[in-house]
Amino acid sequence: MNLRWLSVLSVTYVALIVYASLMPFDLSAGASDVRDHMDRAWQCWPFARVHHTSRTDLLSNFVLYVPLGAMLATRWAGGGRARALLAILGATMVGSAVSAGVEFGQLFSFQRISSAQDWVMNTAGSGLGAFWGAAAGRRAWASLSNLYRRWRAQRPTALLAAGLCILLAGDALSPYLPTIDVSQVKRNLRHSNLRLVRGLEEHPWHHWAVNRLGVYAVLSALIGASMRSSRKDNPDSQTPPVDRSGPARWVNAVIYTTVFAAACEAAKPFIVARNANIANVAASAAGAILGAILGAAASGRLPRRGRIILAELLLLAFLAYQQWSPFDFAWNVEAMRSKVPMGVKWLPLYYYAMGGRLVDVGLFLRTILLSAAVTYTACLGGWWFGRPTPAAILRAALAAGLLGLILEGGQFLLPSRVPSVTDVFCFAVGGAMGCWAYLSARKSCPVQPPAVSCR
Repeated sequence: MNLRWLSVLSVTYVALIVYASLMPFDLSAGASDVRDHMDRAWQCWPFARVHHTSRTDLLSNFVLYVPLGAMLATRWAGGGRARALLAILGATMVGSAVSAGVEFGQLFSFQRISSAQDWVMNTAGSGLGAFWGAAAGRRAWASLSNLYRRWRAQRPTALLAAGLCILLAGDALSPYLPTIDVSQVKRNLRHSNLRLVRGLEEHPWHHWAVNRLGVYAVLSALIGASMRSSRKDNPDSQTPPVDRSGPARWVNAVIYTTVFAAACEAAKPFIVARNANIANVAASAAGAILGAILGAAASGRLPRRGRIILAELLLLAFLAYQQWSPFDFAWNVEAMRSKVPMGVKWLPLYYYAMGGRLVDVGLFLRTILLSAAVTYTACLGGWWFGRPTPAAILRAALAAGLLGLILEGGQFLLPSRVPSVTDVFCFAVGGAMGCWAYLSARKSCPVQPPAVSCR
């Protein structure tokens, strides 16, 4: 089990926290201002109640440091309870130290608010993550690593399906504020729309066509395609091949996709300010059926390269819809000039860092994963060759960044959209990740034809 990547991820995560927390780097406060900021930092719960802090802010600060504690404790935990205890203490102390350093740096900024309360919640989040990492982190990391390698080598479409499920679940659970308040849940249920016609009236037709019919058709097709395998999970097994090419896999794909959509919708009443809509489930089920029909019709008839081209076109169309909707293009020079980033707004992550909300984290990850999916699919089609070298990954990052620049540039013509340098940065990061995943799979395949197919 290779834990080296956990060290890289931990360092990268700390760098992102520090970078985003000190944005926009206006550390120009004088001595008297620093003293005022320090006095204010201790005037919130649990030290005082002079200033009120929302539960959203508390939860955000807690959740932000859970991954850091989990990664560090997983990396350091070994055999024996003493080693696990040291890993928990060490990971918690590192998280606490990083938080303390960030809060200290914010004392010198006029645009950030330093708070001892944030340090408490960050430390608590690091501790919870560390406890989980020491108790189950290594088993979880080994399971995920083995699953990733197996899917990467045998079922690359399963990786795309899993990534799409993560995106859809993230959208359904936004703004990531779960609640068990009975009155809140009842209120969400009362505002939920359980009538199909009225539910369809909540969004325009293109929303249902793209975000439900189209997206869930792709998900159903990906799930059905990933079920087809010539052998069991162990490619070296001497057992006879398993035939999964029959129509039953498409029926199962429809069932799995519909159940997933229904589960996401059922979870919404337990999220603050979210309501369920029966039309979402109905439209998702229709999309799942459509995807299964198209997948079954294309299987064995449409060549593999044709299927990959179709998937790439669908991904690009979905990206364009996400970036350019509602397509109210208008030529207004003054409006376009006002959207040009100025000063620190050119820095990557500016809008996400200044927003500081969990929903911003979701948008950040969605952009990266979609860009990675586009790049990975393009690589599967044989349009991106090269050995797993930094140069190949850099080319992919530049190509994906150029795509992001084009899509973000189109937002200058949309009165309701504002282009962001951060999104271009996310496209480039996603392109690098998608190319790296493809090149790693290609390296692990015993045979490497021009358009690699590891099944």
